[in-house]
Amino acid sequence: MARSVAGDAAAALDAFLTLNAAYFLGEWVPGAAHGRLVCRLAARLDGLATVTVPDDETAALQLAQHVRELAAAFGATPWTSRISALTVDVACDRGAERPGPIGAATVTLARGGDGNALLRAHARRRLWELTNPPRIAPAPSPPPSWALAMARRAVARADGHALQVAEALLAEVTAPLPQL
Repeated sequence: MARSVAGDAAAALDAFLTLNAAYFLGEWVPGAAHGRLVCRLAARLDGLATVTVPDDETAALQLAQHVRELAAAFGATPWTSRISALTVDVACDRGAERPGPIGAATVTLARGGDGNALLRAHARRRLWELTNPPRIAPAPSPPPSWALAMARRAVARADGHALQVAEALLAEVTAPLPQL
């Protein structure tokens, strides 16, 4: 986080988003494969200090989501604080609206979509959830076998976008519905 991006800023951002997605896949992927994947992806990260908010809506939402998740889990750093301030205007959906956008994005993905709608809907839900935690946290549901199979294929290929989509999908299909 303290090192400037050595090469392409877009590639550095993608490496950061992919590493975060891979890290969060840990609860659904066998330990040894998960450890190897995270180590391999962490080695690709060449610096983040000079990363700025991209124009691409999907990447901007994911960046806003992941820096806030990191800050919540491990404490704020100068970099997460800077990116959080830069992404303060990134839109997030109300938690109660989750079934609509997530369901539509999942259907689009199942029909061969690129997964970007799911990544945006997931990021918006997580951004909402980080600032509006549920009063009672219901237990997550177990993931369906097809979603686990998709995640395992993404891990085996170590494809950045596929890892990001698989993590968002598993997070959404296992997340409890918001309490109204």
